[in-house]
Amino acid sequence: MEKYTINNVVNLSKYILSVDELNLLSKGMNFCPTPLDLEPGELKTDLDQFHRRLRLLSRFEDSSPETSNLNEVEQQNHCTHAFESPKFKKKSKYNPPGPPALEAMILTNEIALNNRPEPRHPKLANISRGERLAIKNLTRNREFIINKGTRDLLWW
Repeated sequence: MEKYTINNVVNLSKYILSVDELNLLSKGMNFCPTPLDLEPGELKTDLDQFHRRLRLLSRFEDSSPETSNLNEVEQQNHCTHAFESPKFKKKSKYNPPGPPALEAMILTNEIALNNRPEPRHPKLANISRGERLAIKNLTRNREFIINKGTRDLLWW
């Protein structure tokens, strides 16, 4: 096993990195590639989850664990199944109404989302086609782990 360091990437494995894989890894652990396709349904789901978290925060921000009736609400929303265990619970879908100002902001967000133009492909991609293929190759290979080392080196 030969150890070599190029562009802040230390390869300790037997796997030989291609030029595109090496360029991709040298961009660092915080690098985020530009997505090719924007998924409108995924954006709507993310926005709905964000709005639910805001509503829950406004609902339970002043209540203490003793006075909150969260357990009662959870039991009302909980479905009975053939397999029940106290260790496994179905995720709650409780979505309380928020204060009027929050509901107005949520409605504004939803209107803005519905009125936005169709998503287009980004004009500028921040990685090459080869580096995009390198992402697929590296994620498929389960034999190694990518770790952040000292002084921002990637250990391979």
